[in-house]
Amino acid sequence: ATAASLQQQLPADSPAYCLFRWEHEHEGEPHSPVLFIFCCPEHSKVRAKMLHASTKGAVLSHLETSGLQVAKSLEVTDVEEVSEALLYGEMHPAVEQAKV
Repeated sequence: ATAASLQQQLPADSPAYCLFRWEHEHEGEPHSPVLFIFCCPEHSKVRAKMLHASTKGAVLSHLETSGLQVAKSLEVTDVEEVSEALLYGEMHPAVEQAKV
């Protein structure tokens, strides 16, 4: 799956958790980390946002004890934020060179 196809699967009007195996290349090497994405649209019902936000830690803990290694946990407020650029930037942040 791609980030674009994931956008289409996430609900635009209610909070959701998503596990996403992101297959990509970095510096010529293949990678396929599992990402936990918490999408919480700002216009969601307050009760739903509170429920998802308060249970996120327990869900991540359960995944870990179940043996699933989550490489990164991300939180977005709009499904449109989920993009290849966001995922790449989170997993492989640019390293600034020191000026001499």
